[in-house]
Amino acid sequence: ISYANGEQPVWDTYLKNLEPLSSIIPYMPTLGNHENEKLKTEPRERIGYAAYLARFALPGEETHYSFDYSGVRFVAFNSDKFNDKTQLEWLDKTLAAARTDASVRWLIVYHHHPLYGSVVKRGDNTPLIRTVQPLYDRYKVDLVVCGHDHVYERQFPLRGAKPVTSELHKY
Repeated sequence: ISYANGEQPVWDTYLKNLEPLSSIIPYMPTLGNHENEKLKTEPRERIGYAAYLARFALPGEETHYSFDYSGVRFVAFNSDKFNDKTQLEWLDKTLAAARTDASVRWLIVYHHHPLYGSVVKRGDNTPLIRTVQPLYDRYKVDLVVCGHDHVYERQFPLRGAKPVTSELHKY
């Protein structure tokens, strides 16, 4: 979020700049690799997610959570720890519950690392694809929103890593 690298005033400055907007519009972040901070002075020492967790009051476990808004179930998943068994069990149960809840019209998952990408140095994230793509397919997730690559990319709707349509829709 802030690229603080253990320097707490960087967090403070970033969030102070964000405050005019976040004071009137909910800001619901998700963890990424830069929130698992290292100290700039001691790069081998990690302070982990301490700064992030100290600054946000998020629902549930805070490192992964869900909330509903206007018929949409938003699911925040910590892709930095995508192999965590407890989190994966939670994700499975959360997505399953969304699909049995008649009030949920759309299911949107967001996490930091994208499954697929065309950035040359990164490309597709095969371990993440193997881990979460089957869940997204099983529960027919409507949209997955990610960051990390610092470019704008989008794909046609996918199931089993294959486009289900190549039709362009104009809304």
